[in-house]
Amino acid sequence: MRDKATNIEGLGIYRTLIHPHGTIQTEFVFRSKTGKRCQVAIDDGLIRDSRRLMSILDQNGYTGPKIKSEDADTLKQVADAYARSPEGQQVTIRIAEHGGWSQDLSFFQYGEFRLPSKEKVPCTSQNIGVELKRRGTLHDWIATVARPARHSSRIMLALCAAFAAPLLRLLDDEPDNFGFNFWGPSSTGKTTTTDVAGSTIARGSAATWDGTVQGLQDLAQAYNDLPLTIDAGEAADTGQGDRLRQQFAYKLSKGKTRVRNSAYMAEHGQATSTFRTIYLSTNEQAEAEKMRLGASVRFIGVPVPADSKTSHGVIDYIPPPNIAGDRRCFSERIIKSLNAAIAQNHGHAMPEFIHRVHANVGRAQGHARASINNFIDQPAFAQLDTSQRRVLRRFAVCRAAGFLAIEYGILPWTRAHLGDAICRCVWAALEQPSNYNRLAAHNAQRILEWLMNPERAVLAARSNLSPDQIRDSDYVLKRDRAAVQGIALVMPNHLRTALNLSDGALKQAIAHLVKDGFIQASARGNTKQHWFRRGEPNKFRLSFYHIYLRIASSKST
Repeated sequence: MRDKATNIEGLGIYRTLIHPHGTIQTEFVFRSKTGKRCQVAIDDGLIRDSRRLMSILDQNGYTGPKIKSEDADTLKQVADAYARSPEGQQVTIRIAEHGGWSQDLSFFQYGEFRLPSKEKVPCTSQNIGVELKRRGTLHDWIATVARPARHSSRIMLALCAAFAAPLLRLLDDEPDNFGFNFWGPSSTGKTTTTDVAGSTIARGSAATWDGTVQGLQDLAQAYNDLPLTIDAGEAADTGQGDRLRQQFAYKLSKGKTRVRNSAYMAEHGQATSTFRTIYLSTNEQAEAEKMRLGASVRFIGVPVPADSKTSHGVIDYIPPPNIAGDRRCFSERIIKSLNAAIAQNHGHAMPEFIHRVHANVGRAQGHARASINNFIDQPAFAQLDTSQRRVLRRFAVCRAAGFLAIEYGILPWTRAHLGDAICRCVWAALEQPSNYNRLAAHNAQRILEWLMNPERAVLAARSNLSPDQIRDSDYVLKRDRAAVQGIALVMPNHLRTALNLSDGALKQAIAHLVKDGFIQASARGNTKQHWFRRGEPNKFRLSFYHIYLRIASSKST
């Protein structure tokens, strides 16, 4: 639509801006000396003040005729008439109080743009907040960031949490704002984890723990319906950082900004308001243990393991040695490539995700709710208490967002792999010292129930079994001479896969079975035993847990 001409030569009216708390501005347009189109928004109350009006215009490159007092009066009348006209109403913009979804979900305020139309809309100072910069392409981000991320359950969780932020508005019955704190030793990839999540909207973290709760609240409002990543900062290893995290977790769970006084509201057009966000942070192990003792369900601690037999820091899906080579070198190579990739490609994934959700909001809502309910209703989580189920539901929201991103082609993973990664993080987060014994007992009982299930594919032990036959079965059953008990020879990986157990959870469950007499450890404390075909100890050698069980309910072939 063409600009509205005014009584001042070279000065036109572009549109009317209505701010959240009633402030009205008229946006004037003109050409600078170089011919560049200039736009400046002026409060309606200042248009009649010719001196202040000229000052604002001159500061923005106006070179037209001087505006006198009577000219300013006429200009105000033209602006008012245009604002009331049908043409003016079509270009009137009601500025959102902050970014994120509109009340009717008709658009998403993403920085200074509205999605999916990509219309540029001026924002209040509190609304701009984050610079949502882009670099590279979505295709390259998927290939160089999202695809390698499949080697880490923690990075996969962080990416899903980022995409879950804009889903909170669609799932009004879901939990309040929440966050994940990835904690563990230094040089394990924690910062890379949050940086990869942040690459969905920009590059780098939005804040550090060196600020104040009030400042973080204001920042969270700017990140409404978007993920908020917070780097450890210098305060991370101090008591101040610990207190700030706990206060921040409580304040942000309520989703309300600090109370403003009337003078501030009048100047900035802002008042106390609500917001939704998911925040991601990192810090060191000693500090994280203090947080974990509070068993917070708002700021969930997810441990990042040190180097072990199955993982190196955040990288815990490592191919076999014949593919990956040295495990440590493989992990370091993945982390290095991710850091380089997010510097070159960022800011594309989140707009694409929002666009796809907006295209069919009802379908996204339905799929997300179904995914959440399916996850929390799994038998594996049946024995969790109320606070643990609140934690579980937050993971379920992230899993649902990840499934949608997979469906949209943004995350190049399989649903099964993502489900396993989320389960790893769930059990790692729940395995706090106060819960070790109870969770170990629960998982031990799950192992026994799984073994005794009549639907298990069980092989009777005999000397001519091949390795492939054993691997294709659930376990091998040996009977003792009295035929009262049986010994289940089950491979560790079968239990991990079938019951979605992390290495730590399986280790604790096995220790509980040893304590209860279901497994007999060797003199050196080994719980796994080797079984090999007679005469072929080097060619045929597999490791098993030898678990005693009643064979009355077990069927073997």
